[in-house]
Amino acid sequence: MINHGRESTDRRLLHDCFAKNQRYNDQMFYRLFRMGRSLFLRIVKKVEARDKYFVQQRYSVGRLGLSALQKITAVFWMLAYGCPADATDEYIKIE
Repeated sequence: MINHGRESTDRRLLHDCFAKNQRYNDQMFYRLFRMGRSLFLRIVKKVEARDKYFVQQRYSVGRLGLSALQKITAVFWMLAYGCPADATDEYIKIE
């Protein structure tokens, strides 16, 4: 098994964008995702409720898979910037 650092990436994403004292203010968040934080979070909840792929699950070895925030962040970056999935890998670790 290869450790891609997905758990630490998820924590960094939470800290940067969604924590109480997040790194990116509302204006920076809007620039990153082309939408406000509250709309982003509403979409995440709706997508998780409709599609099991986006719900975080455990692998058979007991480790957590990618979180919904990681998956949907990658999706929105691809939509907002027209970039391929690999381009989101350095920050999201979605390999």
